[in-house]
Amino acid sequence: MTEGMDGFEEFSPEQEDWSEFISRIHYFGGDVSSATDLKRFDEFLRGIEFPGKPANRLYYLALAPSLYEPTILNLGAAGIARETGAWRRVIIEKPFGSDFASAQALNKSARSVFSEDQVFRIDHYLGKETAQNLLVLRFANTIFEPVWNRNYIDDVQITVSETVALSDRAGYYD
Repeated sequence: MTEGMDGFEEFSPEQEDWSEFISRIHYFGGDVSSATDLKRFDEFLRGIEFPGKPANRLYYLALAPSLYEPTILNLGAAGIARETGAWRRVIIEKPFGSDFASAQALNKSARSVFSEDQVFRIDHYLGKETAQNLLVLRFANTIFEPVWNRNYIDDVQITVSETVALSDRAGYYD
């Protein structure tokens, strides 16, 4: 183990579990604003996915907001947003545009590459506690658990009314 990992030894997994976990971590360096790099990324992913078996992919865009649109368009240009035997999803973190017009433009770009059911817009920070509370409510109450599953619920929408404007938090997101 490396220095600076105080307490890691106390809570660390068994060596074989750790080795298996580490073997599943991969890194690919590239520029999301380059369709060529995203094509290389697709080749990289195909190399680590099970051969001959289509793999589902979730593209989680935790990026600077200025990179959302070029990334989405380049996922399309690279051909890696198409659902060919496996699903493709994109998650876009808030802020979703800087104003109504830019949000509409981002929506238009997203819909030019992905269908609406492939696009997820989230605010991971504001929704975290609410989502955790829903899980507790579901699994702690035997009346809800059998019917609160994918067979009976089409979607869940969480709305949090904010009193702080985006302009007060923009630096956080950048």
